[in-house]
Amino acid sequence: MKQQTALFLALLAAGCRTEPDLRNELLWGPPIRRLVILSRLGRDPEKAKSYLGELKICLFGPDPVVGLRAGQVLARTGEEGIEILRAALKEKDPEVRWRAAASFLSDQVSVGKAKKELLAALSDEDPTTRQFAVLALFRARVPEARKKIEALLLDADSGVRKTAERVLKQWKIEPAQSSKSSGGAVPGALPSKN
Repeated sequence: MKQQTALFLALLAAGCRTEPDLRNELLWGPPIRRLVILSRLGRDPEKAKSYLGELKICLFGPDPVVGLRAGQVLARTGEEGIEILRAALKEKDPEVRWRAAASFLSDQVSVGKAKKELLAALSDEDPTTRQFAVLALFRARVPEARKKIEALLLDADSGVRKTAERVLKQWKIEPAQSSKSSGGAVPGALPSKN
């Protein structure tokens, strides 16, 4: 198995695979091969645009690691990929929804284009989806998310509460530091405990 993987990587690096072979490997190959192809596509968003159908299938597929990596590649491909992720945030399957929310962690620019869906995901029935939505919105510093994240401090799920607490602590530190240097309060900053 290791020899086959090493041979595949060597062929892939040498560019010896044809396009149909790569498409088949991406859809039907063993997970390690699929991840190698996804990694390669992640480095070349323009080329990844020609694989949007396959990336969507991977996102919705049974393997969570492959699905998450496909989502990360989609987040970098521009409008078409982001549109697929926005639709995935509304899917019935919670596994697909959390993968889509987590995919936005890899590209902060894409969060702005899916802000509405990610804000809605803060109220998702699935706690994992809520956690990843919190992290994506925090990482992109979406101001509208702050109050909604504060409300998650009372969430029924302890993981969501802890994620919201950690995020809000980090969000609080940055404005507090800049307010000390500027001498004034920062709009939206949480009050300090002094």
